[in-house]
Amino acid sequence: MHSELVLGYDPGGDGAHGVALLPLSGVSTERVETQTFETTQSVIEYIESLSTLVALGVDTLTCWSTGRVAGGRQIVGCAIATRKSAAA
Repeated sequence: MHSELVLGYDPGGDGAHGVALLPLSGVSTERVETQTFETTQSVIEYIESLSTLVALGVDTLTCWSTGRVAGGRQIVGCAIATRKSAAA
């Protein structure tokens, strides 16, 4: 049985985007995993890879840099990702 996942994200910027992942088994927690990512784009890609994510908490709603492109220009975006359920 796969655990359901709850994720918390604190967009710290400058290589300090903190993520806490809490796997749940029923009403019990198994462990808490923490990671730090370089960019918001890295966090978005990580979140998209979590097939059993049931809840997502973000410390702040703001616009984030998703990285750099050629010429040193930054990509900035505001986004809220949604995932359609398999039943939809």
